[in-house]
Amino acid sequence: MNFRLSPVNRLLSTAMVLTLAACGGGGGDGGASSPDTGPVIDPGTTPAPTLVTLSGNVFGNQAVRNAVVCMDLNANNACDADEPASARTSAEGAYSIAYDSSKVTAAQVAAASLIAPMVPGVANAAGTTVDAANPAAGNATSAYVLKQVPGKAGQINPLTTLVTAGVTGGMTEAVARSNVAVQLAIPEAKIDNYQNDPAIDAAQIRDNARTMAQVVSLALQDGAP
Repeated sequence: MNFRLSPVNRLLSTAMVLTLAACGGGGGDGGASSPDTGPVIDPGTTPAPTLVTLSGNVFGNQAVRNAVVCMDLNANNACDADEPASARTSAEGAYSIAYDSSKVTAAQVAAASLIAPMVPGVANAAGTTVDAANPAAGNATSAYVLKQVPGKAGQINPLTTLVTAGVTGGMTEAVARSNVAVQLAIPEAKIDNYQNDPAIDAAQIRDNARTMAQVVSLALQDGAP
């Protein structure tokens, strides 16, 4: 038997099929879903910055508090307003710097030293840097700057400053570290951390890395190159 739809019925049937298709089919396994294209990003918005954090500690004789550590992008031995910088160091000398990698390039990071300017003054002044070895006084009779080798974080101290001077003068870091170790008669590993050396005692001067760090610190305060 032949079964025919009238023109009106065919139009109604077509309309129902289109309606079902727009709804994803009659349900169950037969429906096809639209691909997930993810969230729509307004082209007028700015992507969130990608922050990179550098951290470590500042030491002189012992931990130095109140120091501001910054990435010295223009190599002028100062922390400028547009350079990534830390809050003032804690009682443990700890610092943390966060910078936006979309604004500071990898080449800039590799070429810039992290510096920690030492600031003279009375111990209770907010901006005075103070060494835990003598908390009753500032740790500098005149301003000077402690540095880390360009492109590195970690501990910043007088010995890393001496290595940085060698690198700035054209040496590789390996050669500069070796020279410092030989000149001061200390193990290379002590350049980065001498805190397990005995405390300095004026009545018993020890020939160790901590003492050598203090010798370098005094030379820096005196303006020695």
